[in-house]
Amino acid sequence: MCSGVRNGSCSSSSAGAVASACSWAGSSGGCLYPADWDKVASDVVAILRTQAGRDPYDRDLSNLVGELSTRSELFRTLWAAHNVRTHDTGTKHMHHPLVGELDLSFEAMELVADPGLTMFVHTAEPASKAEQALNLLASWAATPDQETADAHHQEQPRHERRT
Repeated sequence: MCSGVRNGSCSSSSAGAVASACSWAGSSGGCLYPADWDKVASDVVAILRTQAGRDPYDRDLSNLVGELSTRSELFRTLWAAHNVRTHDTGTKHMHHPLVGELDLSFEAMELVADPGLTMFVHTAEPASKAEQALNLLASWAATPDQETADAHHQEQPRHERRT
């Protein structure tokens, strides 16, 4: 699992902290939910605050903060705390509606070829319940439904040879 966030930018294609904040504001963005919501909410707001410090003139980020502030008392409280932090390594405790709890380690990697772009890589410990759950989800994603498989493998009409 990977996601990226461009430093100093808050566009609709950004991921990571900005995507988390956008889904907090009501956009649907996936099917994994943080199991430890209070910590994640605090971390995401602190990361957004860090981004705001890096580029205080980022109009998209300012608009996002304004929207979140009007929609969420919790966000207003966390924003007013002025906490800042980076998010380089750690463990995410997620809940998936089909496979349950997932504990995933993550690491941020700055991409030298694209300054300002960070890739977050999430992994499960080998032989863990999380690895088994991810493998199960991957097998579902890799198995096309029969109707789709049939549509891609229809027999093509044969052309008769001309003599």
